Amino acid sequence: MGRSKLLQERILSGVARAPTGHTPLEAVARGLDAAAALLGEARRDLAAQRQAVIATNPELRERELAKLADYAAAVAATLRQRGVGELQATLAAEAGMSVLCVASERWANSDDDQSLPVIMKASMAELRAVTAGS
Repeated sequence: MGRSKLLQERILSGVARAPTGHTPLEAVARGLDAAAALLGEARRDLAAQRQAVIATNPELRERELAKLADYAAAVAATLRQRGVGELQATLAAEAGMSVLCVASERWANSDDDQSLPVIMKASMAELRAVTAGS
């Protein structure tokens, strides 16, 4: 199984297994926790090299964006299966994939020792602050 497919499965599993009372964004955060655990196993220097190559290649950037869109669509479908309405499911899924992208980039290009799971949680907290108007 490819790493991209495995990542999607981990995200979806985290979303699906979130406690019933969780909001859509909290459920997505559970999926991102699972993603961070998987992606954080990689060497940070290799992740930085990968991102640098993608950044300089339009075809690879397009492919990366397509993968994120596929993840978002699958997360939204999982949220809908949990009873979340179409609009909330789509917004939560898209926001979550933005957090995944930003946190992964921050982790790959950071000089500090923070792990990807820590950066992912901090990025999700920032999103919550933005949406709360803070």
